[in-house]
Amino acid sequence: MAQKYELDPKKDPENQIKKTVFNINKGFNYIYHHYKEGQIFKKPVEINRQDLISQGKKNDNEADNVKDNNDESKKQQFYDMINKME
Repeated sequence: MAQKYELDPKKDPENQIKKTVFNINKGFNYIYHHYKEGQIFKKPVEINRQDLISQGKKNDNEADNVKDNNDESKKQQFYDMINKME
């Protein structure tokens, strides 16, 4: 299954998701981002579905007192966003 997203010209294209592919058979999700001007290729972000599932369970059991500023928290937020899409 795949979801596609339009480019918002007001935001930085490198930080916008272009397409999300949920490959249940392989057990991975692939996140493709829009390209900046002049860029011709960017490797997709590959996320193991088990990592997403375990992340969702961990967040369900924890209090929401994690600060948004650290890298681990940003990764958790990204995984949560992908989990909600799936």
